[in-house]
Amino acid sequence: MKINLEMLNDTDRWEQHCRQQQHTLGGDTHLVWNGTIDFDPATQALEEQGHYEDPHGTGVCAQEVIKPEATILERMVIDPAHTAHRQLRKKCGITMARVSVNLQRPGMFIPLHTDKNRNICKQILQTGEERHWSEFKRFFYFFTDQEPGQFIQMGDSQLSWRAGDLVEWPYYLAHATYNASYNPRTMLSIAGV
Repeated sequence: MKINLEMLNDTDRWEQHCRQQQHTLGGDTHLVWNGTIDFDPATQALEEQGHYEDPHGTGVCAQEVIKPEATILERMVIDPAHTAHRQLRKKCGITMARVSVNLQRPGMFIPLHTDKNRNICKQILQTGEERHWSEFKRFFYFFTDQEPGQFIQMGDSQLSWRAGDLVEWPYYLAHATYNASYNPRTMLSIAGV
């Protein structure tokens, strides 16, 4: 199936697609690489982003009445010209990507959801090149070891990580995060083809 915005604008259709993909293909995550990248997230200016914000008005978030104040990530998108961006594209085996820093402070959580990756999909479509969902890849890169109280659930499984881990996971996999530790958890989220 081709990458298209029509499906991303129809939440029911998107969620049905993701459930079908998981049923057909499974939900395995795997370690791609472990190493350091040339990037220091502590030097970056991050912006707060609430999970229940829905600027497009198309997701389940648009229907939410309760907007918990603990559903905040601090984020920043890395410029594609940055050395770390180029290094990650090479390690991930992708040519076009959106790489963002995600910082989750203690006490914060992001409820179970499936990402639509609308921004990178728009960039992909602007190239005019036909791409398919089977080419779409997702990764997390971790700057620090997992601490007790830091959780990422991917489908039905809990993810474990070490500093420097680059973990690939299926784009259609529902996931949730919670930081019940005493320290912020900083990672990179990578999406692309």
